[in-house]
Amino acid sequence: MTKKVIKGRSYDKEYINQLEWLKEKGVWDKNPRTVYEDGNKAYSKRGFDHTILINKGTIPVMFSKRLYFKDAVKELLWIWQQRSNKVRDLQEMGCHVWDEWSKGDGTIGNAYGAQLAREVDDTGMNQVDNLIHKLKTDRDSRRHIVTLWDIDSGHEMALKPCVYQTQWVVLENELYLKVISRSTDTSLGEPYNIFQYWVLLQLIAHETGLEPGGLAFSMAIPHYYDRHETEIERQIEYYNKNKDRIDNEEVVVGIDLSKGFYGFTADDIKIKDYAQRDDIPKRKFEIAI
Repeated sequence: MTKKVIKGRSYDKEYINQLEWLKEKGVWDKNPRTVYEDGNKAYSKRGFDHTILINKGTIPVMFSKRLYFKDAVKELLWIWQQRSNKVRDLQEMGCHVWDEWSKGDGTIGNAYGAQLAREVDDTGMNQVDNLIHKLKTDRDSRRHIVTLWDIDSGHEMALKPCVYQTQWVVLENELYLKVISRSTDTSLGEPYNIFQYWVLLQLIAHETGLEPGGLAFSMAIPHYYDRHETEIERQIEYYNKNKDRIDNEEVVVGIDLSKGFYGFTADDIKIKDYAQRDDIPKRKFEIAI
């Protein structure tokens, strides 16, 4: 079946629990590297080690904050499908989330897509094609790992990868995905990333003849910035007032897999009624660079 309808609940509950934990237990850093556009230091409250599980029956969208899921998918395809480090390639898809990190040559350096384009061992295949091949031919392997971290060329990257590794596990006929992030901006990056990798799991599972299983998204240093805290408090309050409705609301995702991994576009995924609704709050968070 190449056109799927996936139904489930949102992950607002798990996300809000994380924010409340971070707000209560997190520690403010004292000498941050990051700054806001105005040049002031961007202090962050951070914790250690948090994993969000997206099992069957859960879809990583939210009703307590609008998720611009098309942009998330476009960034995913730029990295995994195009294996590009050229910011212009992403801009041509109508997505500008990497504009602030564009280097003088118009790229983000030897990062993200550039790492996925590298040959694996002596196979003649890049990391993505090698993963697909191995999942088809050696499913029981415990070495289905794709990495974006490179100790030799980190200095050539505009930003060292936040999500830096995935590990893929086949159990029976189901494909599971473990995602590891060294540092996660819970306000901006996390909702994008979790949805991206959930979509990637659907794509790779279909490409390899497997059924998608669960997703574990693990963050070593989840954090939020000082200028985000007020809006985060509003989001927590909104959820707590509306959690009965939110927790029981059904999410319906339509995904067209008929063109395969390399033909898939952001237009091939739709969330029923999501983009048209005006009751999902739009929340703005300043970018720290």
